[in-house]
Amino acid sequence: TKQGRGLRFELFDNGVGIEQAHLETSEGGLRNIQERAAKLGATLHLSSQAGATTITLELNDYAHWSK
Repeated sequence: TKQGRGLRFELFDNGVGIEQAHLETSEGGLRNIQERAAKLGATLHLSSQAGATTITLELNDYAHWSK
């Protein structure tokens, strides 16, 4: 969804979840997502508990990318 001049993308999975320790020391796919978000200047939030994982990507300068 667009929020002002920013963009927020939220992905929710109601599977088994990811252990918090794995989120903090992520490798492979999660690390790639974090690195790509950083290259875009985006903020990435990963949250997980038993039965639910949410990944939120916020790009504050959406106007720059929408041209």
